Amino acid sequence: MAAIGSVEFRQHPLYGKIPLIPSTHSTADGRTYTFYEYDLNYAPDMPRGAVRGNIRQQNLCFQCNVPKYFYVDEDKTYIQCGEAFVFSAREQKFWYETLKFYGTSEAIRCPECRRMLEVPVRQDEPFVPDIAPNRDSKTVAVYTRHKPECSG
Repeated sequence: MAAIGSVEFRQHPLYGKIPLIPSTHSTADGRTYTFYEYDLNYAPDMPRGAVRGNIRQQNLCFQCNVPKYFYVDEDKTYIQCGEAFVFSAREQKFWYETLKFYGTSEAIRCPECRRMLEVPVRQDEPFVPDIAPNRDSKTVAVYTRHKPECSG
């Protein structure tokens, strides 16, 4: 944190000098504490292709994390299958501001891996539960694909 005049700033590699706003709180015994919070109205210059973020819509602890003032396309790798992908700026905005994913959430599964986990609802490819024990010795339903049998 750096001070210029009476204003505090936090230098960030992507957002530049982010102004910090003092917020003073008093306890019941009369002690006062001053915290510095990120400026909700700060609008840094954006690089080409970036999408402006609305930090009031983000689900993120601003004491521990820097708000996303704008989003840029990011090269990522899915955690489960290791496939490389581009997490687009628009998709990030949708994830973090519309769907309200926590601001540090990462994509784990690619669309193909997610499809393999879905239980189909189509009649021509039903999943039938087979009961199998799990590690806790409780029973869980394990779904396996069965072709429908001919009734004719």
